[in-house]
Amino acid sequence: MIENNLLWFFGKNWIATDVAFRYNYILDGFQNNAFVEFGRKITPKNLAYVHPSVAFGREKSYNFGIEMGLLVLF
Repeated sequence: MIENNLLWFFGKNWIATDVAFRYNYILDGFQNNAFVEFGRKITPKNLAYVHPSVAFGREKSYNFGIEMGLLVLF
């Protein structure tokens, strides 16, 4: 697996990007994906984000996806 992740923080916001190249020996194919994530710190201990992604490769497990979430830090 080869994966890289870049993060940019500015004020209360961040943008993250990632591309992952994965080979699955059982399926004998690649299950790759890429995403861009947009996030914002909404309180000192809570963060919200949106994470759209796309998969590529012959044996991909999905085509497109979107994840939205709230991170609560303790």
